[in-house]
Amino acid sequence: MRVKPGVRRTNGGSPRGARAPRCRGPVQHPLVTLVVLVGSGVLWAMGLQLFWLSPLSRGRRVSWSAFLVLVGIGIGLLLPLGQIWSRFLVLMLGLPVLAVADVWLLRSGRGLSFWIRACGFEVCTVFGIAGVARYVFDLVGVAAFARRTG
Repeated sequence: MRVKPGVRRTNGGSPRGARAPRCRGPVQHPLVTLVVLVGSGVLWAMGLQLFWLSPLSRGRRVSWSAFLVLVGIGIGLLLPLGQIWSRFLVLMLGLPVLAVADVWLLRSGRGLSFWIRACGFEVCTVFGIAGVARYVFDLVGVAAFARRTG
């Protein structure tokens, strides 16, 4: 391989400053991202309707919503955007397991669909707020506390 004059080789043999082509996993593909975001939005809207029509008092709904927002802001402060996205995907994939655990442990008489919508609403709310918070923190120059390692 020829190297341009003035460009030094590194120990790996490639010229310094040359970048390897970036490999994208299937999760980073724009179509997958779009499908996940649209599906999450639909799940969030169904969960919001469930939450809105729940027999909880207005005070409990407001306090639970405030709690979810604060948790989202905390996650946005701690993690960079890439880690927020990857953890969101893991939780969304694990949503049926969370719903089965709720059905089995709580024995509330509510079905699997109810718990998927309820857990989905909470996960989407927390991680949506976390993503927006991280974006705002990045704009104002606040670094994430947890740095990406590796």
